Amino acid sequence: MSIEVKEVIEDKDSWFNIKRLKVGGLTIDRPLKTIDVRPTNSSKHILNNHLNSSYCHNEFAIFELSKNINYEIIQNILNSRDQGYINKIFRPINYRTDKYLYIITPTFKFNPYQHSRSIDDFDGFFDYYCQYSDVLFVPNLSNYRYIKEGGRWKKEEIVTLQDYLRFVDDIYNILTLKNKKSIFVPISLKFSMNEVDKIIEHYIEKEYFYYWFDFEGKAVNDYTIAFIAHINRRLKENEVYDGVVSYFTNVRREIVSSPKEKEAPASDILTVFIGANVIGCNKESPRIIEQENQTKVSQQEMLEHKARRFVEKTYYYIKVSEDNELSLDIKERLKHKKYNTLYNTLLLNKELDNLTKYFLSRRELKNILKNKRMLTEYKDGKLLDSLFTAKQELSNAKLTDFLY
Repeated sequence: MSIEVKEVIEDKDSWFNIKRLKVGGLTIDRPLKTIDVRPTNSSKHILNNHLNSSYCHNEFAIFELSKNINYEIIQNILNSRDQGYINKIFRPINYRTDKYLYIITPTFKFNPYQHSRSIDDFDGFFDYYCQYSDVLFVPNLSNYRYIKEGGRWKKEEIVTLQDYLRFVDDIYNILTLKNKKSIFVPISLKFSMNEVDKIIEHYIEKEYFYYWFDFEGKAVNDYTIAFIAHINRRLKENEVYDGVVSYFTNVRREIVSSPKEKEAPASDILTVFIGANVIGCNKESPRIIEQENQTKVSQQEMLEHKARRFVEKTYYYIKVSEDNELSLDIKERLKHKKYNTLYNTLLLNKELDNLTKYFLSRRELKNILKNKRMLTEYKDGKLLDSLFTAKQELSNAKLTDFLY
């Protein structure tokens, strides 16, 4: 299934852009949020009941299975004779219509070259993968991970930049030989600025222009805004930005969040202002999860902390237990993760639809975002300023301009 960029409409002040895409016989005409189909976050029953509800404002949807893959999982797949097991790994919810795309975004938590002499030893995994995913994603390699030793977290390097680029090229070639589907290549936010420059330079040289940004549980904050703006500027400088499709996934739902706070500033919606054409699944890092589990709050308080609703008027995630706009029935349903995940996905898609309509009629976004309370309150409005200064071109500035 091929991807074609039909039209590009870009905000002059931020990295928000509308890229009208042709994906096979389907059309994407605005930024959208994918539907998370991980078994912990979704069920076929809930999808059937709510995809056609009044909350669903987009005619086209992408189902995403975000999956961490370790070496043992791959060996289990390659050694399995059980079709049911393979289906469970690659398509835990079998929900297919001509209206939807089903994609798998894999993150490898190991270095394949340390486990095998040849990447061809993993060929069978990609045979399965190509059959199950409508669009293909070269797996991201976590270049480091945190392991727990003696009760403390320790940072451990998994892959070097050289191995990372070698892996991308090897898997891209394997996927190209197997089919004619479009292929996204990964960009890890765990690399340095200098390293990511080399990644972008390599991708442009190889003519790879579909990128998936694996946040691996990071939020949109000062660091990630600057990091991705740097990448976008490199693409602009090389005059390839208009042909690039950017897919952001595994983004932390909130920038910061506390069980004691009624409102938590949203992170996921902000990806659209730093260049996302598609917003994928939400994810939290294991360290954040452990920190929350160690807080001295009851199980009920933790449940209420996680059960939040995205509020498009404010860009906060509000505790549903303190939300006066919801019925008791909806509040109770939103305590269940599978319902909560889909409900918020539909609310984000509604907001993306509203933003698109506003932008197409006004050709600006800053005035509407000034009315989102979170953006004016969080860090005294500095976050809003960051979203609209990240695009400033500094390439023509002289170093001496900053020394006086």
